[in-house]
Amino acid sequence: MEGLLVISEFWVYENWRADGHKAKVHQSLCGHCSMGLKESSGENDKWHGPFLKLDDALQAANQTGANVTTCLKCIGKYR
Repeated sequence: MEGLLVISEFWVYENWRADGHKAKVHQSLCGHCSMGLKESSGENDKWHGPFLKLDDALQAANQTGANVTTCLKCIGKYR
């Protein structure tokens, strides 16, 4: 589609109860993310973002102290 500009932001989903403390980086349009609007309990999890660059999202995820991964659906294996 000519003239269409899609800007992808990145979000970090942090969960400190499910299988230990985890943080997963998603693209904003991922079905698991929906621009950080996917429901969270607020008791065990939190969305961080948006971030314009993947590296910024990864840095924020690492700052949580969690085990960091990227979503295999929207980003794939990173580095």
